[in-house]
Amino acid sequence: MLLLILMLLAIVLVCVVISMASKKSKLTDMEIERMKGAGKTNASDNDSDRYETLAKLKKLLDDGVLSQEEYEIERKKVLARN
Repeated sequence: MLLLILMLLAIVLVCVVISMASKKSKLTDMEIERMKGAGKTNASDNDSDRYETLAKLKKLLDDGVLSQEEYEIERKKVLARN
């Protein structure tokens, strides 16, 4: 009986991990696409957009959606924009 419960818990754990990995890639792709499409011409609007994008990237990092490496890559892309 205990073995059956442990097996069921293992199955549930695997399902949760798979679900989280799937959500991570979907959120990351959606955020990146949204950030790429946000182009503004006004310099102050552009700075404001960059700060907003950096804040969102930091939130994704803090929420565990992005790894530290993914965060650094995307942060550098945002900071490199003119």
